[in-house]
Amino acid sequence: MGILTTLRKAVEGKSSTVWECRHCGETLTEDADECPTCGAEDVACYEI
Repeated sequence: MGILTTLRKAVEGKSSTVWECRHCGETLTEDADECPTCGAEDVACYEI
């Protein structure tokens, strides 16, 4: 999900969850154990 889609949902009052690599900021899938871009295993989860 792109940032624009996330922001539209936030404005419309719909919430969503975003998973992101804490090292490089790559948006990840819910089931990701590590970042495919940098290999970091520290995944942040945000409810927007």
